[in-house]
Amino acid sequence: MKILSWNIKWEFQTRQERRFNKIVDGVKQITADIIGLQEVDKDLLESFTPEFKTLGYRVLSYEFDEKPYCNLVLSKYPASKSTGRSVNLCFPKLLSRARVKTPKGEVDFFNCHIPNGSQHGFEKIRTIDALLTKLEKTKGTVRIVVGDFNEPRSESDQGIESWAYKTNPKKDRPSKKQRDHWDSTVNKLFKGEQRHGMRDTHGYKAGSFTHIRGRGRSKTQCRYDHIFCSKHFRILSCKPLHDSPLEQASDHSPLVAKLGFLRRP
Repeated sequence: MKILSWNIKWEFQTRQERRFNKIVDGVKQITADIIGLQEVDKDLLESFTPEFKTLGYRVLSYEFDEKPYCNLVLSKYPASKSTGRSVNLCFPKLLSRARVKTPKGEVDFFNCHIPNGSQHGFEKIRTIDALLTKLEKTKGTVRIVVGDFNEPRSESDQGIESWAYKTNPKKDRPSKKQRDHWDSTVNKLFKGEQRHGMRDTHGYKAGSFTHIRGRGRSKTQCRYDHIFCSKHFRILSCKPLHDSPLEQASDHSPLVAKLGFLRRP
């Protein structure tokens, strides 16, 4: 089973028709079974839906509150939105969720776009905390989590560095207590398999990235996009697609994972 996670928003891109064609062509090329797209422009949504349905996908859209874009889940298998208790967040639809009925069994599929800290401050961590709570409550079930997490800031063989002590939000600056919480939450996400039961399908690899932050000499390669899966899957591969026409459609590289069921759920 092939999984795609791709943030397709590119604010500097003005030729929407050309970008639209590249994104559709990218989806055609990758031929994933389940796809999580983040930051889908509302003015492109109406055009995307018939195109993706023509490709054989069921299309589930999740509108953002006060945002000009939404999340999309595309599935080659029968799928429906998963409704649960509302979460007290500024942007609750950032944590999109679907139930996908694959030939091997049902999968709980989360498609996430975590707000950046520079604009939204500690709301970023409240959103990750809400996701971790959902994952901890569903531990032991068949799950896949994809999305743009805007974390970590950097990685090395020694560990990860979050944005806790580097972010400069336009709104209220997080307190020392909140920053400690911030750092702890990010580490729980990436190192908390025993707690929430999810594995990072890619993991840290030197030189691996999905997004380039900054310009000129300040350019920094970041691994912001991730695919996690539960213990029910064998991780066959996971890699970002670089050096292809697809990168001209977004400032994030598509991240593709191949997973195999270890056993029927």
